[in-house]
Amino acid sequence: MGSFAYTNLLRLGLPFFVLRLAVKGLKEPAYRQRWQERLGWTGYPALPHNNIIWIHAVSVGEVQAAMPLIQGILTGFSGTDIVLTTTTPTGSEYAKKLFPNSIYHTYLPFDIPGLVNRFLGRTHPSLAIFMETEIWPNIFQICARHEIQIIMANARLSPSSFKGYIKVKRFMAQTLDKCQVLAQTVSDRERFLKLGVKPDNIYVMGNLKFDSRLPVQQIQKGKELRKRIAPNRPVWIAASTHAGEEESVLTAHARLRKHVPDCLLILVPRHPERFQAASDLSARMGFSVHAHSQDDLLGSETAVYIGDCMGQMFTFYAASDIAFVGGSLVPTGGHNLLEPASLGLPVIAGPHLFNFQEISSLLSQENGLVIIQDPEALAQTLYTLFQDPKHSRVMGNKAQNVVIQNKGAVNKVLQAIKPYVDGR
Repeated sequence: MGSFAYTNLLRLGLPFFVLRLAVKGLKEPAYRQRWQERLGWTGYPALPHNNIIWIHAVSVGEVQAAMPLIQGILTGFSGTDIVLTTTTPTGSEYAKKLFPNSIYHTYLPFDIPGLVNRFLGRTHPSLAIFMETEIWPNIFQICARHEIQIIMANARLSPSSFKGYIKVKRFMAQTLDKCQVLAQTVSDRERFLKLGVKPDNIYVMGNLKFDSRLPVQQIQKGKELRKRIAPNRPVWIAASTHAGEEESVLTAHARLRKHVPDCLLILVPRHPERFQAASDLSARMGFSVHAHSQDDLLGSETAVYIGDCMGQMFTFYAASDIAFVGGSLVPTGGHNLLEPASLGLPVIAGPHLFNFQEISSLLSQENGLVIIQDPEALAQTLYTLFQDPKHSRVMGNKAQNVVIQNKGAVNKVLQAIKPYVDGR
């Protein structure tokens, strides 16, 4: 597929993209809002021609990965403004909570030349940083024509994504021709090279997620939450769960409570539109349910606590003894294993971790992560850890050490972008 065909397909598909947003908006109203931003109109007046760095992070996970980089830019490059774009409303809300006044935020425009040019005319970036696997052919090529350097930071390319991109290798090579790729791992570097990225344009920098700063206020809130809801009860969390996954989690919880009858599950679905569905499912499976949005007066019979708010995952982790990270018992690819590991929690996940292969391998090798295959194994692992607190603490410490030992990527990325900031 060439650039001409790709662009015309997008133009023809634009009404369907808008219709899709409208349909999503039926369940999540935020998708019905701020459509003009997706058409290239920013959510703020046009910026002056000064030191602007544009960072794109599609959703919550990518915003989390970008957080230490954004903090490093704001601290290390005075006089520089940041425009942060996201694609999802959840990513947008999370970005606003993290950086309420220090950056500009808007949605990413559709990858259609007229809309991209409108966006660039309102933001005037000198440098564009795209997080992880975000490849947008028209945006990349238009930025190259405007001499805006594109950097893919924390770049990763899973084997499954690679299989799709390699089918259009020539088009990908053209798209990435002027792009500098700062890869997470040697394996990611090899896959980008096979897509046609020039060897001189790709470097292995490590994973920015290891450098994320712990949100001290959230952690304190989590400790206070634990004292209120379960001061003397064992607590585990199932974080970032998906449809089809909560059934397995709740099945494991039912098995666990036969042997640890007072244990409490904090269940935090990945997407806010599914909070109520998870609560309803828990009730149908016979559990007494309480939501975080309610008061904190839990009865001893409460078995499932629904974490029905966004941007507070560390609060819920800090209130827990053991963490199961979702998106891994269903073929989603997993979610951020480093968050619970950074707090010294023993980590459990399912087998579908293709988005976190390097991290899961490191944690497994150091015995900070247990990978389970089904609800029975999840229940057994939880029971073992609850029955042996010393083993649980050792496992959590090993997970935390993996995080500590792999820090440093943010400084490497800041050094890589420094010439493009200082040279303007």
